[in-house]
Amino acid sequence: MKFPDTALETTVEGYPMLNKAKLKTELSLIYDNSEFKACNGAVPLYQFMENNLQSTFTETVSLLKILITTPMTTAKSERCLYSEEDQDLPEKHHDTGSPECTGYALHGEETC
Repeated sequence: MKFPDTALETTVEGYPMLNKAKLKTELSLIYDNSEFKACNGAVPLYQFMENNLQSTFTETVSLLKILITTPMTTAKSERCLYSEEDQDLPEKHHDTGSPECTGYALHGEETC
C-alpha cells in the first residue's frame, strides 16, 4: 500500500500543531507493520497504542485523539446552521407589515 502523502498534507494543514516529519515517520512504520493493519479504525488503533506505544508514537496518538473526539457533521446539523442571509429574512418579510410573513421567514420560507 502506497503512503497517502496528499492526505498527510491535508491533515497537517488542518492541524498545524502536528509535527509533519515525525507524523510521517510514525505513520510509515504503521503502514508497514502487520500488527497495526489488524486495527480497523481510529478507536481500535488508539486503544492498541494507548497501552505501550503512546510515548513512541506521540504525533499519531495526538492525531488519533483529535479524530476520535471531533464531532462528525451530519446533514441535520448542517440544516440548522444559518447564514447571514438567512438571518435577514425576518426583517425583509417584516417590511410587508404582515405577522404571517414574519412567521414564514422564521421557518426559512421566502414568500408569504
